[in-house]
Amino acid sequence: MEYQALIQPVISIILAIISGLLSYVASKANNKAEIEKQAKEHSHTVEKLEKEFHHQIDTLKQQHALDLEKIKQAHELRLQELEKVSQLDTETDKAMKINDIIYKTITGEVDLDKALKLADKANNHK
Repeated sequence: MEYQALIQPVISIILAIISGLLSYVASKANNKAEIEKQAKEHSHTVEKLEKEFHHQIDTLKQQHALDLEKIKQAHELRLQELEKVSQLDTETDKAMKINDIIYKTITGEVDLDKALKLADKANNHK
């Protein structure tokens, strides 16, 4: 009988140990499944962020290209304006020189024939 009294607690202890081990294994499996689930969620989030990042980079590249094109066009327009101003300055200088020669011819400072010969030489050199 003594053994009978000891067998019952030993069986209870063994069952408790088995139950504990099964709980541990189930918990470990549950943790592994949870870790895999979180890893998949994390992977999905990372992929989503990468796609968004690449989309933003592509958008920025396109915007940058458009901005550069606008700047290039603005510079070309400014260059054309400067060329027009330069051409007008050249024409104004010519007109002023002609007016100066006409004035000097009228006032008698320059001989008209000499002025025309100089003008012909200047035109022939161009």
